Amino acid sequence: NDSWSTNISGSATWIKATPSTGNGNIIVDIIVSDNPSNSSRMAEVQFWTKHNQQISLQISQDARFFSVDTKEINFFAKGGTSELITISTDSKYKIETSSTWLTTNQFNDTFTVTASENNESVPRNGEIKIVQTDLNEQSDPIIITVIQKCKLGNFDKIDFDNDENWN
Repeated sequence: NDSWSTNISGSATWIKATPSTGNGNIIVDIIVSDNPSNSSRMAEVQFWTKHNQQISLQISQDARFFSVDTKEINFFAKGGTSELITISTDSKYKIETSSTWLTTNQFNDTFTVTASENNESVPRNGEIKIVQTDLNEQSDPIIITVIQKCKLGNFDKIDFDNDENWN
């Protein structure tokens, strides 16, 4: 049965306590806004009574998440379309490429990459860049490397392990 007030630590403008003062039982709504960052954040909401009683509530909010299930795509010289690539995120994003021989086709949070035929005598290298567009701070894009063999080129399989005797 005491009057009370709230204090939100630091510069945590992303948290609001409503109401911020009152009498009797402390019943408040804590409103936490979206975290437009790749960094987690923490704050403390303190409740003080007129007679110096204190209760603290720790609030932490996770960072945005952002990943893809593929880091590299390889194409034969004749070109083609990749398997579906999945983007895991709670952000808005855009998919870009500066290579004219690559195109992307998006389906919700998945996309494919298509390479046109490489008629050159040298392999081509390109990249797909996925950029978060709704953050308050600059973030590193996800880069998917694209390699396309040339005519008469071949793939080298380099991750063979020891032979296994299955008998």
